[in-house]
Amino acid sequence: MISVHVNGVLQVPGIDYLAAKNAVSFASPPRAGDLIHVSSLQGTIANIMADGSTYLYQMLTDIERHENIMNLLNDAAKYYDNPAVADVLERLRVVVELVKENG
Repeated sequence: MISVHVNGVLQVPGIDYLAAKNAVSFASPPRAGDLIHVSSLQGTIANIMADGSTYLYQMLTDIERHENIMNLLNDAAKYYDNPAVADVLERLRVVVELVKENG
């Protein structure tokens, strides 16, 4: 489940906006300069500056995939004391660091 705020005001799903797998569509376009904040329980998905004419905003990430990854990481954190979980998370950290270094 996601939340959408425009300039800090919570929008009503199905009335103010519709969410798809990787997009948010508004009933009427937010005004130019409005800040659109899309989040889930796990954190921010996107911060978008409205242009005043766009109804449909694509997310850089698949919202469902983002939530699934965050849920998995939250579950892994619960069991971090388990040596197998700690080992896999450490290996993942190393791989992510290598990818960041090598682009």
